[in-house]
Amino acid sequence: MSVMVICDHRSPSHLLIKCGAPHFANPPTVIVMVGLPARGKTYMSRKLTRYLNWIGMPTKVFNVGEYRREAVKNYSSYDFFKPDNECAVKIRQQCALAALRDVRSYLKDEGGQVAVFDATNTTRERRDMILKFGEENDFKIFFIESVCDDPSVIASNIMEVKVSCPDYRDCNKTEAMLDFQKRIECYKKSYQPLDPDQYDRDLSFIKVIDVGRRFLVNRIQDHIQSKIVYYLMNIHVQPRTIYLCRHGESTDNLKGRVGGDAGLSPHGKQFSSALARFVEEQQLKDLKVWTSQLCRSIQTAEHLGVPYEQWKALNEIDAGVCEEMTYDEVKEKFPEEFALRDEDKYYYRYPAGESYQDLVQRVEPVIMELERQENVLVICHQAVMRCLLAYFLDKSADEMPYLKCPLHTVLKLTPVAYGCKVESISLNVEAVNTHRERPEDVKRGPGTLIRRNSVTPLTSPESNIKKPRIDDLDEAPIQELPPSVSALALCSPSHIPLTLPGQHWLGKVCL
Repeated sequence: MSVMVICDHRSPSHLLIKCGAPHFANPPTVIVMVGLPARGKTYMSRKLTRYLNWIGMPTKVFNVGEYRREAVKNYSSYDFFKPDNECAVKIRQQCALAALRDVRSYLKDEGGQVAVFDATNTTRERRDMILKFGEENDFKIFFIESVCDDPSVIASNIMEVKVSCPDYRDCNKTEAMLDFQKRIECYKKSYQPLDPDQYDRDLSFIKVIDVGRRFLVNRIQDHIQSKIVYYLMNIHVQPRTIYLCRHGESTDNLKGRVGGDAGLSPHGKQFSSALARFVEEQQLKDLKVWTSQLCRSIQTAEHLGVPYEQWKALNEIDAGVCEEMTYDEVKEKFPEEFALRDEDKYYYRYPAGESYQDLVQRVEPVIMELERQENVLVICHQAVMRCLLAYFLDKSADEMPYLKCPLHTVLKLTPVAYGCKVESISLNVEAVNTHRERPEDVKRGPGTLIRRNSVTPLTSPESNIKKPRIDDLDEAPIQELPPSVSALALCSPSHIPLTLPGQHWLGKVCL
């Protein structure tokens, strides 16, 4: 057997040894959620996935609860989650394995870089099985455990999210709340928290304690894990409102010129006064105002009569050699550049300028700081506002450059359970339309003429999450067993073995 050693000047621990099966230089990551129900695991999963996709790491959530609901069509009560309900335990194990199978397919065959395995994963046995799955597939495993004992937070999570989930479609809120609390008690009986001092000391993980009041971080291994930790340590769940708007209309807007540093037009000055009245009407406590360092953005903020902070990161996209030109002038002087930008607006980089892909990296610190703050008004520019909006509304790289962000309109963003509510508020001040629709006569996707750019997809190739693949097990959907009847008595001779390649059989599912 041949062995090739690739030398590395840093340290022996960085030597790469190739022997037989290939080893990824940067293997995919599986983020494994851990914790009792109603601790915000799904909230963190979806928020983290949105962030990682936005910065260019194709990421997808695999929620085992969705697989269970697909398998068990009729949920009746918390009895299904009792640790001594043998058939139910095996069904849940089957669903976890089906989700892991899809994780493997996503990371190995579908271009994914990060998969989020969203389940309780409260026992060492389950976590050890996931670690073995990662080792056999050359995936890095990173655990995120959410720990919370605050009754008010747990009750709020149950009321806000759980009582409206499909399990309780036909229940009133009081009955749903009581059943879910009993479901939590079922999990508590077998819950084994991550142990940083003994059993789990060699694992990579972060414990998020009491919704971000404290954190415990253990053995961070790489750049992705560092970014995950930094992100989780900056988000919060306090109610707040984020307002996004562009500067008032500028004199360059009137001429159709790209970029530049022109001041406000007469209508732009009217908008800045209208914005001041709007902000006063909102009666927001401790509102922070951020602007770019460009003249038109600063002039818009000056009418507010409140302190504001200037961010260079909020400056408009740099059009390089095309700065202060109209689109007609660009088309005439640089016809190939004009065609390239139409072909793929997200990846196209202006000569001596920026692309939307560059802009996302530039405004990432703004996103991180927005997550830390409460009420903020951001006065920025069209391309920058599109980047910010794409993050909050989970828009793809293909959609981002064509999001409509009209002048003299405020977008009010209110974070909700698993996303963000957006309201568009026109301040009724006339302005030119600077939006340019996507050309219909150019092909979509990265084209043959693209250059100067590294093409990394912003999101997973699929915009819609596949329906959990329980139905391809060649069996009818599992109907939940009545709680009053012995599970063992109803087990039929029919079994579904579900294993992953390279894994030992982990139990059959009795139906």
